[in-house]
Amino acid sequence: MAAVQSPSPYQYHLSDKTLFAVTKVMEMTCDEETCARWCMEVELIDKIKLCPQCNGPMKPSLKRLRWRCYRRTNHKEGKEVTRSMLSSSFFSEAKVGLHRAVRLLLAWCMQLPHDQAGKLADVCARTVHTWYAFCRSTCSKELLKAEFKIGGDGHIVEIDETSLAKKRKYNRGKHYQEFWLFGGVERVTGRWFGRVVYDKRTKDTLLPIIKQFIKPRIKIMSDMFATYVSECGNKLHTLETNRMLLNMEYTHSWVNHSLNFVDPITGTHTNTIEGLWETRIKRHIKSMRGMTKKRLDEYLDEYMWRSWFFPPKLMCGQAFQDLHDWVPDHTDLKQSLGLLKGINGYAVSIIALTGLFTCRQQMDLHSEAATIREAMTFSLFLSRRLDPGHHGVQPGERGD
Repeated sequence: MAAVQSPSPYQYHLSDKTLFAVTKVMEMTCDEETCARWCMEVELIDKIKLCPQCNGPMKPSLKRLRWRCYRRTNHKEGKEVTRSMLSSSFFSEAKVGLHRAVRLLLAWCMQLPHDQAGKLADVCARTVHTWYAFCRSTCSKELLKAEFKIGGDGHIVEIDETSLAKKRKYNRGKHYQEFWLFGGVERVTGRWFGRVVYDKRTKDTLLPIIKQFIKPRIKIMSDMFATYVSECGNKLHTLETNRMLLNMEYTHSWVNHSLNFVDPITGTHTNTIEGLWETRIKRHIKSMRGMTKKRLDEYLDEYMWRSWFFPPKLMCGQAFQDLHDWVPDHTDLKQSLGLLKGINGYAVSIIALTGLFTCRQQMDLHSEAATIREAMTFSLFLSRRLDPGHHGVQPGERGD
């Protein structure tokens, strides 16, 4: 099959709508043996395992999720050799059954509330918290690997900051610590970035973030916050003239919000980024009924990861094969995501990218027409050669 060019260097090409449909996954996770066989078929776990002592092929025991080698005469101690089928997979640290672990990942991709996820996978609330935190840490890892930058020739990027602190009503009650979210959005594509900066909105904090996420030679629009626009003597300091950004060759225009929402002369405004904060970020936080402050960065990474990698509207079920065919033609993406691992000198292609789910209008797990809330991979992080030790939270540890 010929590889198909993705419309975005960050988005995966997806076409198969049946391989990882919700009904298919639910059917294949009815018990351990069926789930193990299906995971081997879609290469979530190894299909073949060689004996570490005699180097011969081992036989799978699906009921016990073990690999076995019966060639006792070829073994040092003359005993049967066994290995877990999950030892070299994403599930190696799982303390729940394989079928429950797969259903938990399905629930996370569907963005189900914790109570519904617990019912779907038949696990306790603490297990759901742990696995959700584990998946979020995977998103953070991918963001660290990939180089995310917004902007393009002739494009405009709006930047702004917004407060995420809890509001007091009528200036009464407890005072809450202030903390801020800083970010930007590209008008043409709608791609965005955001970083929690707490109460540090200084040049030393915000300008390196601008340099990290916005490409050179881009026009930036902002308000007249002192970090962006300041006057010293008779000189006006802007993002164009700031010594920390001189090599980026930005052009900068701003609007005085105390006078206008849109500058009547230049047409500069920050309505796009302000709308992003309200309609996406803050609405997302409210839909979760709030979140632990110390986990806010993780949640933001997850939401940013979903937005960058996948288009906003896709039908249920996704393509492993097309991903397998497409990604090898994009070496830069392979290297940035670290999705190829070496085994005996040979590269292993994308095992992790096995499914994606979309925007949910109505929840019906038993309907082929079921859709889900947001575009998302079912198991981007399910590489059978992925080392779980690289993640911040492991299954079995406490996660909020």
